Amino acid sequence: MSATALNAVPESAKMCCPPWFHKKGLEMRLFSRSKSQVVISGSEARTTITKADTLHERTVGWFIDWEMVQQYPYGIGVSGRRHFSDEELAAAFGLSDSEGKSGQSLRHKYLLQSVEEGKYGRTGNYLNIPSPGTGCNGDPNISVYITEEIRKAIAAILGFRE
Repeated sequence: MSATALNAVPESAKMCCPPWFHKKGLEMRLFSRSKSQVVISGSEARTTITKADTLHERTVGWFIDWEMVQQYPYGIGVSGRRHFSDEELAAAFGLSDSEGKSGQSLRHKYLLQSVEEGKYGRTGNYLNIPSPGTGCNGDPNISVYITEEIRKAIAAILGFRE
């Protein structure tokens, strides 16, 4: 399968985003990847997933950093960081069937398949970090449509076999 096909967002996904998902999340693409890091980027946002021990010695898991520019030309925006376990990262990107251990009220309110309160909310391939939002400009969270290429990159850094 070509890289273009792996990175493609189906037309049906563009027409029926959950109300908490910002449509700019459909533009997010795999930007780069290494053994310990994946960078997902769009026109106004970037998410970096980094093996935690590469930033802080003896720290297990992953740091997910995100940043968004919400006002040009000044670069005013939002950024944040959350710590994820291997299991949380896999669930966030749809690599496991885990519903998450916290956030039951969010699951019901936003009809989420998987959620960890304060870390992520996901339904299908629609992911928000650190939580669902309004789907409008100005939200302090980032939306990512998980393409097959993004899912494979996350599987690779987690050491999953295909």
